[in-house]
Amino acid sequence: MIRDLFFPEQLGGYYFFNKRIVGFDIGKTHITATQILLKGRSVIIEKTITEKIDLNNGVDFLENVGNALKKIVQQCDAPYEIRTAFASSTAIFKELRLPFISRQQIAMTIDFEVEPLLPFSRDDAIVDFIITAENLSEKSSDILVVAVQKQHIAQQMELFQAAAIAPDAMCVDVFSLYSFYAKSIGYNTQPGAVVLVDMGSHTTTLLYVLDGKLRLIRSLAKGSIQLIKSVSETMQLPLHQVMEMIIRYGLEKDGDPVYHKALTQALELFWREVAFTIQSFVVQTESVDRACHLLLFGGGSYLKGLAPWVTKLLKKQTTLWDIDLAIHDCGIQIESKTAVSRGMIMSLSAALPLLPGADCSLLKKEFTSSGQATAFKKQFLTSCALVCLIFGSLITETILQVSSLHTEIAASDLEARSELKDVSTGLLSAERFNDQANLDDLVEEEEALVKNEEKLWFSFANPARSSFLKYLLELTSKIDKKGLGFTINKLTIADGMITLDAQVKDRDALRILQKELQQSKLFIAVERQEDPTFKAMKIKLANAE
Repeated sequence: MIRDLFFPEQLGGYYFFNKRIVGFDIGKTHITATQILLKGRSVIIEKTITEKIDLNNGVDFLENVGNALKKIVQQCDAPYEIRTAFASSTAIFKELRLPFISRQQIAMTIDFEVEPLLPFSRDDAIVDFIITAENLSEKSSDILVVAVQKQHIAQQMELFQAAAIAPDAMCVDVFSLYSFYAKSIGYNTQPGAVVLVDMGSHTTTLLYVLDGKLRLIRSLAKGSIQLIKSVSETMQLPLHQVMEMIIRYGLEKDGDPVYHKALTQALELFWREVAFTIQSFVVQTESVDRACHLLLFGGGSYLKGLAPWVTKLLKKQTTLWDIDLAIHDCGIQIESKTAVSRGMIMSLSAALPLLPGADCSLLKKEFTSSGQATAFKKQFLTSCALVCLIFGSLITETILQVSSLHTEIAASDLEARSELKDVSTGLLSAERFNDQANLDDLVEEEEALVKNEEKLWFSFANPARSSFLKYLLELTSKIDKKGLGFTINKLTIADGMITLDAQVKDRDALRILQKELQQSKLFIAVERQEDPTFKAMKIKLANAE
């Protein structure tokens, strides 16, 4: 559409045209998706969808993910843009400070800055960044760079290709999460350090935010699945039974000491590793004296009694990420009958517009979607086509107008000659109207002849003309025009007879008119009329000359 080629979709956060986005978060066992609508300055969550990946049907994982994606897409409302979250566990992050405050300037130099820091070839990776802070006085920016090997991006693209879907953007999950967190006034204004802990099924991701600025990211290859396996091995119970117990009771079942001990031991082992990672964050950022607050979300955060238990274990304030509060703080609306849980935070973050300066996507170079790759080409070709169309239309219109004008002039000239011939005195020959004589000359010649005819007519018409004026004067004196509501449309004098086309206000006025005319000595007979609006009242004249 032309609007997609030439009009900005948004300006200052205001969307001129409605835009629908579906954000995907693909896990090992299930896929979550959140559909949002951007309308003006409003962000509306329309749908949240969770689809389980079937792992027990004998089909490979790629095909199962493709089938799950197809089911989700069928439930979404078109048209939409697809954005997917890329797991940060396979990405490398580096914090840099560059002497630029423009994203465009940083993008031109980032490859050279990050290349010596990578453990793999720059040619084998996709590099992007977000701006976490700007120092206008020093004209410098703090950025967080992400580098991902192309093979990992290709693997994620294969999942969508299995469903015949082409994503429009691939956002690093932690960047999307940070953008969502930064928009939430209730959280991003907390002083000190905040650790966002995404407790997934197979991995746990930690984001270290210091004074509202994302500083460090770390992924641990442990999640709720490993926790369940550890408890299952300790209690020597089947996985499904242990999972059911953990989901139902969590840390709130004290009546079963074997279960409680097995679960707390597994949790302590896990959270000690988390605490070690957090301590490394503190050392690297030199924030030992700063308060630290843990914010939990993800599937593993649903364990009952987890937040107060972690607070007691680590001696750090720990709370669950209140998704409803965050959504409210961001000014996001939710459609009725739509529920958003903490497990949907990742897909919601992927769908939401990123912070200014955080417009980051890994779909670059060979991974650029066909729509992105041809956008400029479409704009250029469409511009050329429109320019050609405009000039072509102007030229065509000019030619048509000139041609039409010539035709109109010729037709008008012919019509004028015909009209002039019809009203001619007959003194000009017919051949005179058919030759190439100038029309103005013909009119002048005919006017001269008419003037001569008028002089001749007036010399004979004066007596009769005086007589006619006498009858008209009699009509004027006999008719009370205002009192009768008399309105004349046409008056004809011919063959000793006046014919009136006129009207009066009513029948009484008509009778008075006829009576007054009959009393005149100049009118012999007045034809009787019944309708106040009469077309031909005949009045015979006395002594008509």
